[in-house]
Amino acid sequence: MNARKHKFVYGLTLFALLSCVSCAGETSSISSATDTASSSNNVDTTVFNLSFDKSSSIENTIGGTISIDKDIPTANRDIKNYKLYWGDDSGKLSDYTQLGSTISALATNASYTFANNLAIPQQATKLYVDGTNRQGEILKTKTMDLTSYKKESNLLFEFPVISDQHVSNKGGNFYNKTIAAYKDIIKTSPNRSFIMSNGDMVDRGIKEYYDAYNDALKEAFGDENPNIYYTIGNHEYIPTNESDYTTYTDLAYEYTNVAQMNDGKPYYSFVSNNSYFIVLGTTSMPESLAGNTQCSENLGAEELAWFESTMKEASATNNPIYVFSHAPLKDTVSGSLTEYGQTWYGFSDEEDAKVKNIIKNYPQTLLFSSHTHWCFESENPYYIDDNNVSYFNTAAVSYLWAGHNGGYIYDGTYSDTKGSQGLYVKVYDDYVEVKGRNFSDKKGNTDWYSNYQVIIPNKTSL
Repeated sequence: MNARKHKFVYGLTLFALLSCVSCAGETSSISSATDTASSSNNVDTTVFNLSFDKSSSIENTIGGTISIDKDIPTANRDIKNYKLYWGDDSGKLSDYTQLGSTISALATNASYTFANNLAIPQQATKLYVDGTNRQGEILKTKTMDLTSYKKESNLLFEFPVISDQHVSNKGGNFYNKTIAAYKDIIKTSPNRSFIMSNGDMVDRGIKEYYDAYNDALKEAFGDENPNIYYTIGNHEYIPTNESDYTTYTDLAYEYTNVAQMNDGKPYYSFVSNNSYFIVLGTTSMPESLAGNTQCSENLGAEELAWFESTMKEASATNNPIYVFSHAPLKDTVSGSLTEYGQTWYGFSDEEDAKVKNIIKNYPQTLLFSSHTHWCFESENPYYIDDNNVSYFNTAAVSYLWAGHNGGYIYDGTYSDTKGSQGLYVKVYDDYVEVKGRNFSDKKGNTDWYSNYQVIIPNKTSL
């Protein structure tokens, strides 16, 4: 992604419904509560009740609507908002962010609808609902039991997906963030099969930057082989401007394993755990597109034919197919959504249509894209449909972006500590779980982003 100059007022877009929503499915009432209520004249001014309609049939998810009901409009006049959290018998899970947005308690009834594929964390057994006053102080907490929605599954393998490290000088902000991300991977996923780095590992394709990137790897992994597969992003072929593709792609080959994977071509596939991993790469100098973006994926006829053949071959395993493209297809995930004026998609209209036509018959495909830097808090960081390909935005390690049109910087600055995200992928015998991770959020915290923890049940070819 190239540097943006636009700056707008940042507002998170999350989804809370402020009136009671009817939802077909399993209904449960929740009465357990931790009473920390204030009272006046022996009247409980913080009373509220919970009920839940589960609409999703997917196990280990919380897809459905939770309704929060006051007995009468004045019964909990002290509570102004509700906040939702994952938890267990001991309390809230400290390494998960708040669920969704803060819900207004001004109306008699309020509700929140969870995304259909939203995963319940493995360690979570309860949903916590805090009623807070205007100052954010907790007046009452109630919990909802989650155990009936969970099922034990067999973990087959796992791998992280990161992107857009943009390493330049040793010791710089992006250098330090790259080390922090890799150290989190070492700690969080010790049994990973490999790491996928989905493009723009350096800010420009010059030797000094690749050397700095290798120094960051050394500082994180020591003498350990990190076992990283790479996608070539648009910044891998930028010297001082985007004009000399061949020379700078050759330099990327020198510093990565890409050239060894498919006879010196920038695209390749590999098989791990009986599953196919397909990496797309540009084969010629990209062309400019409309808007403020750059087409970073020019595949060409030969690669498209190879891609179609490889997809067919991969489908024979009857396992999910994993596809990696540095830039997203148009109108798939945040940063590429033209309805919001976003133009950071990466394919020409012609090749965009051809790629979508190839993958449409393989709904078991999970396509991971990067390039946009759009953060997980943005609208549609992922797209999941039972009968279609699933798409996932990997955000970025170096810095994050958000908003409509040209967007704006995530935390107002290219901070050396704040604004760094990536994905962890866990593959079970009957589903795949994609987990959004804050390597460092706006407060500098490292935790799981609760609204980007999703489950994709296994599918087969059409």
